[in-house]
Amino acid sequence: MISDSLRWVLLIPFLIFGIGVWLNFGSDGVSRVQIERAKEHWRAGQHSDAVKLYKSAYTAAPKNKHTGDILWAIGNIYLTNLYDAAAAKDSFHKLVTRHPESPRAGDACLKLAEIYELELGDASQSINYLKKASTFNASPSFHRRVKFQAGNVYFKQGNLEIAKMEFKKLLEVASNDHLAQQTRSRLGKIEQIQKHYEQSIVYFKGILLATDCQNCRLEAQLGLIESYEFLGELK
Repeated sequence: MISDSLRWVLLIPFLIFGIGVWLNFGSDGVSRVQIERAKEHWRAGQHSDAVKLYKSAYTAAPKNKHTGDILWAIGNIYLTNLYDAAAAKDSFHKLVTRHPESPRAGDACLKLAEIYELELGDASQSINYLKKASTFNASPSFHRRVKFQAGNVYFKQGNLEIAKMEFKKLLEVASNDHLAQQTRSRLGKIEQIQKHYEQSIVYFKGILLATDCQNCRLEAQLGLIESYEFLGELK
């Protein structure tokens, strides 16, 4: 027979495991309640209160399955509702560096690239985060988003040949969705800047043939008018 003292020794690992599970379940439950309350405040336009609740949820369970979503929500509230790019950057950076396993990590890199480009005027750091984004998400659709955003950064920098290369790679993968039409529009504008008006017309006409999107078609029609004017062929 097993002595009472030995029985307790054998039970200790199971007790420790059970306590750990209980603590994790308890903190996870608290976190979920706070997340739901935070969502309600966000929907109601109470953005500062929403951030406080999300931060409280993160503090209560900084390593559970919700952490990526929590930091993602905090970053988006700061960026789009409270107009605090610095705080948004900190939240997205924490998501990428502390929780790289999160499905949100790749999207957080895209947000960081956007912040560095548009808010901080640091195009090189923006490109760095775009390159990093692809390491978190291997899906073709995500890679296309990365290339489009990178092409835009290079375009705004005036690196037209690099931007053109990025945009052309996009059209090799898919040619008829909305992102493809935006890509054709960018390529058409680059060709206009480089005074390759005939080639720009090819891209703008391609949009008209491929989509019913009214905004895309209007942009293409205006591009065609400009290119034909430069060629002296507008009648």
